[in-house]
Amino acid sequence: SFFSSPTVISAAKNSNPTGGIRFVGEFKQNETITAENNISDSDGLGALSYKWFSDSVVIAGQNEKTLQLAQDLVGSKISLEISYVDKLGFEESIWSSNSDLVQNVNDAPVLESVATQSVVEGSYWSYQIGASDPDSNDELNFTLSSDFNWLEINKTSGLLFGIPTY
Repeated sequence: SFFSSPTVISAAKNSNPTGGIRFVGEFKQNETITAENNISDSDGLGALSYKWFSDSVVIAGQNEKTLQLAQDLVGSKISLEISYVDKLGFEESIWSSNSDLVQNVNDAPVLESVATQSVVEGSYWSYQIGASDPDSNDELNFTLSSDFNWLEINKTSGLLFGIPTY
């Protein structure tokens, strides 16, 4: 008969990572947030990958340790997952806590139409000014500074109008 020595198979035992993620910066529109971490893994750290979230939804294309807080992130909570493959081949990840809400910064309105116009003396003339504000809750109010005493403006719609006289 033939006998062989038993083979001992030892499976690698994974050690969970320790540490956490800290955000540096102000959670305000147009600011940049930087992720700092003190992640440690007794199995050895691999290359770190970053995945940013806005209200638990992945922010497409954001995979660096910094995040620019754009207008579309205003009012949301930001979080981050840092992941890596440790030296034993185990996939690991650490999650941050949710941030405070990203605060809005008052953006200047944008004038969308400026046209060269001609007028005829004694004939009614009007022109609609187009403008918008990236801050959806802001009201636009139009004012006029002109040497033409015949020219008026509707303060809420931006309609310029009048009958030119010289």
